[in-house]
Amino acid sequence: MKIWGEDLRVALWQIVLAFIFLARQARALSGAILRTLYRLLIGRRRLLEWVSAAQIKSLFDLKKKKPFPRAGITPIGAATLVGLTWGVGVPAPWSSLIPWTLLWLLAPWVSAHISRPPGRDQTRPLSATARRSLRRIGRKTWRYFETFVTAEHHFLPPDNFQEVPHPVVAHRTSPTNIGLYLLAVAAARDFGWIGLAEMVDRLESTISTLQKLARHQGHLFNWYDTKDLRPLDPPYVSTVDNGNLAGHLWALGNACRELAVTPFPEET
Repeated sequence: MKIWGEDLRVALWQIVLAFIFLARQARALSGAILRTLYRLLIGRRRLLEWVSAAQIKSLFDLKKKKPFPRAGITPIGAATLVGLTWGVGVPAPWSSLIPWTLLWLLAPWVSAHISRPPGRDQTRPLSATARRSLRRIGRKTWRYFETFVTAEHHFLPPDNFQEVPHPVVAHRTSPTNIGLYLLAVAAARDFGWIGLAEMVDRLESTISTLQKLARHQGHLFNWYDTKDLRPLDPPYVSTVDNGNLAGHLWALGNACRELAVTPFPEET
């Protein structure tokens, strides 16, 4: 019951926040649509412009107790709408929207409050039950790789395993799947589920297969058949998947370098 109560509380807060940020979202989406239509149909410039998460983060200082930049547009619009509603004297059904528009006035302060990192007094260590549950989930996740990453699949992780209506292994994989598997191997060693020798053997087997895969200008294709290693039709390169693999390899390299300088426990 405690878990159900917590889920219900989170769901209700999400509904309230959705209403509070409705005006901001509508403004942002409308602006994006109009900007896109202008660039596609008239301007024909800056068609590939986008803003990275790092750039967005640099705009905000979450430690300062003030609304986010440009957030004032929403309360101004809400106040204008409330004023017009009272001034024009709209019918009763429309006047019921006034409480919601009043909620929009709180949007800047609410967004600033919920986006701040929790203070030290709000961080709590995981309970023993939560730790056991997470370790059980992790062990079952590793069991998937332990079962299906075999020589039959050239030591590549199959994309998924279907249980219903009958067991079927999807003999295809992607750069993202491969990268996640390589990190899972390092994590399995950290948790003590495999030894260092098995970790090295698994990494070498998979990386050896990676070197055999067909590429396009050095980039891996998005899907490969794990049985014969051919790129699946239609062959294409995904920057997202190749970027995921690059990040996973970077993290794996750090894990291997850390192990290389870690002294082995002395035998007794």
